[in-house]
Amino acid sequence: LLCNACDEMLTNALYNAPVDAAGAPRFAHLSRTQPVTLAEDEAVVVTLCSDGKEMGISVSDPFGSLKVGTITQYLAKCLRRGSDLVDEKEGGAGLGLLQQRG
Repeated sequence: LLCNACDEMLTNALYNAPVDAAGAPRFAHLSRTQPVTLAEDEAVVVTLCSDGKEMGISVSDPFGSLKVGTITQYLAKCLRRGSDLVDEKEGGAGLGLLQQRG
């Protein structure tokens, strides 16, 4: 579960967060298997912490492009669990917040 959460947050920071001067996503349209290059001042920071019983992860980026509306839109989609869960777009299915257990 921790690896999946880390992967999701890291790929969002690398592909969805970087924007150009006009605020348009630079890499969101790319497959998550296609490498991207960030400038040195655009470094993504991954922090793991643990108290010996529980583990946490934080991923931060310098872009600040994640909007409250985006978060609520995807949370609402997960809670609805309707037939529109999978986004038909390049660059991801939009399922990062959804975790199903079998």
